[in-house]
Amino acid sequence: MSAHETAEAILIVIKRVAKWIALFILGVGLFFAVIAAYDSADNYFSYEMPKKKVSLKAIFDKEMCSSEYPLAVMVNNNSNKKLLKVNFEVVVTKKGYSSKLNEYTSYEYDRILNKNEGFPLCYAVFSKDYDKSYEKIRLDGEDMYVKVTDYTVTFE
Repeated sequence: MSAHETAEAILIVIKRVAKWIALFILGVGLFFAVIAAYDSADNYFSYEMPKKKVSLKAIFDKEMCSSEYPLAVMVNNNSNKKLLKVNFEVVVTKKGYSSKLNEYTSYEYDRILNKNEGFPLCYAVFSKDYDKSYEKIRLDGEDMYVKVTDYTVTFE
């Protein structure tokens, strides 16, 4: 066998080995892509879709609640899962303004709610600023706007 034929034979072997290595890498990549797609779909169907069916509404309502705890947060579970806990963020602003007034924005709601159940909870809301006596100022909701900005849920 001449040197030229030997070089061609080696080149053919290298091409075949490279083809199998490329197919192996492509197969491994495809395997991980399928696993990531499955994980994403599982998260969407088991968490994101039911989460969209949990609604939170926050209002200042001294009739539903008391003047001491005027912030009413209504949680409704319209998902098909049992709701164990909701963590949510609330921002209180003066009507017509964008600056946050409330000191604490994170709250937790741990009442267990079955499918199609709802329940209101009442909270006290304090200003993030202090008056001259260094005591917290209780916000009463007069001329104020409240909004739930973000929430996470825990299902059974």
